[in-house]
Amino acid sequence: MNPSDAFNPYITVYDAIPPGEEALQDFLVERLREHANGINSRDYAYYVDEQLVTGQQWIPSVNSTEFRTVLRKVVELDGLPNFGVTNPKTVSHGLTFSENTEITRLYGCATEPSATSITLGIPLPYIDISSSNHVGLEIDSTNIIIRGSGDYSAFTKAHVVVEWIDEV
Repeated sequence: MNPSDAFNPYITVYDAIPPGEEALQDFLVERLREHANGINSRDYAYYVDEQLVTGQQWIPSVNSTEFRTVLRKVVELDGLPNFGVTNPKTVSHGLTFSENTEITRLYGCATEPSATSITLGIPLPYIDISSSNHVGLEIDSTNIIIRGSGDYSAFTKAHVVVEWIDEV
């Protein structure tokens, strides 16, 4: 079986049930399996500050036909710095990685609040096309590393989302 056929993200709608007790039982078991696979293969939209299974299934490894489970954690940055003073800024992510860990996504956002709303929100990483200022993201075994140029200290709210697999 092709790995892309393993999960169907859409649950089929049926309007006919087969006659006979044995055929009905087989039909119901298969429909329940389809429902479970469809529900379990969703990308869960929970963003929390602890390790969480996302529902995403990553490309099978060369040694297997099984999809690999993607994990997620949100790391609070407590804002961005003036990179002229603090460069880089490091924040502990509190994760334990192994030799099998692969980062699948690393992204975030930062907000410059105002008294009644927000002044500006930016994605991370970020490049200011009107200047040479930027904010970059890296991760190592211990920390989220934020490097940049320019003064982003007005962005007092910032988060990074780490998604990874840790299976062979």
